[in-house]
Amino acid sequence: LNYHIVDSDIIATRLVKEFNSARQRGEIHFLPLNVLDIQNNNLPKISGASPLIDHLNKQYREIFVL
Repeated sequence: LNYHIVDSDIIATRLVKEFNSARQRGEIHFLPLNVLDIQNNNLPKISGASPLIDHLNKQYREIFVL
């Protein structure tokens, strides 16, 4: 599935309205960062390795811990 990452649900709502007013067909999916339920995962510590998520910008990390 393709999701569009947006800062807030307000922005997602605006985009849906634009999508509908342009009479676009199909579905559109959003991941608004302000409403994601983030859970802390206790990832194992391995010598010489680090989780890929540690290398992402903080604003995008929340998406991958769902």
